[in-house]
Amino acid sequence: MYSYLKKLLKNSGLTGKTEERARREAENYDWQVVLNRYEKMYKSIVNNRTIPNK
Repeated sequence: MYSYLKKLLKNSGLTGKTEERARREAENYDWQVVLNRYEKMYKSIVNNRTIPNK
């Protein structure tokens, strides 16, 4: 981990890419996103008796 952190500190472009990836991943756990997935799943179960993919 130390070598990776050292690499990040030396390369600001890499840091920006890492930040962007982390932000995009975090968006998947936003409450509205999660709520929409659950709503879609429940509606599908009620209507079709199947569980949808994301």
